[in-house]
Amino acid sequence: AAVPSHRHPGPEFALVESGSVSVAADDALAIARGQGGEERSSPDAPTLLVAGDRVGFPAGVAFSFANPGDAPA
Repeated sequence: AAVPSHRHPGPEFALVESGSVSVAADDALAIARGQGGEERSSPDAPTLLVAGDRVGFPAGVAFSFANPGDAPA
């Protein structure tokens, strides 16, 4: 499954509870890894998130996401 690129007027965040999710955005995103550590995504390539990871979407930033695996996400 996938959600095409879109944007929201306010900030959002997402938590991956199971499986994996690939996230792409037209700007860097704040990623908090469930195993510890924080990073910024690259707008040049999708970032793979796994169970326990969190991501913040700033207001107005276009983003998309997809489940690249067979497991529910």
